[in-house]
Amino acid sequence: MTVVRLLRSSRAACAGLLLCALGAPSALAQEAQRWIHDELRVDMRTGPSFQNRIIDFLSSGTPLTVLEENDDGWIRVRARGEEGWIQGQYTTGTPIAADRLVIAERRLAEVRAERDRLSATLEELRGEAGNLGSAYEEASAEVARLNAELERIRRTSAEALETAAALEALQDEATAMRTRMEDLSNENVRLAGDNRAAGIKWGAAAVLAGALLAWIAASVGGRRKRSDWV
Repeated sequence: MTVVRLLRSSRAACAGLLLCALGAPSALAQEAQRWIHDELRVDMRTGPSFQNRIIDFLSSGTPLTVLEENDDGWIRVRARGEEGWIQGQYTTGTPIAADRLVIAERRLAEVRAERDRLSATLEELRGEAGNLGSAYEEASAEVARLNAELERIRRTSAEALETAAALEALQDEATAMRTRMEDLSNENVRLAGDNRAAGIKWGAAAVLAGALLAWIAASVGGRRKRSDWV
């Protein structure tokens, strides 16, 4: 354990010298996030040196909230509800591979579930597309049928209009014929009246002529008788 501490101390010293050479700041931004390196167990102490008491052992993958960092490479962290100091060289800014693997597997499972859900949705959409295609074909056939029916109605309407026009012309012609017949009937009645009057006149003239002839004959006959007497 002493050898390990000496190695850690030398590493910390080298890290501190390197930070000083680079002019690193004495403290980091508050509440930074780090993790313990893979396959390590780091002791967390009450202060930034190996002489301070160990208060906990942090295993690989333990998440740390960085509170402070000094020039010797020690950082004050909060982990598992406690605060203490550890050497910063045993930390990393990204989760360890095991944790990343768990996260990746979880993400992969989510992606696979999403893929399955999308596949099911795609199948449903394909089925709906097939139903829509059938409905479209049925609607197209119905539209064609309605167009044919409309054309037939248009032709029938045109024929009906022509028939109505012809019927109206026949009705006008019949009305004119009735008017002409009434005129002819009235003319016949008038002519019949005129003929009746003329017949009466001629009949009266014939009677008068017959009476006159009879009177003349009688007169002539009387004279002959008187002559014979004499």
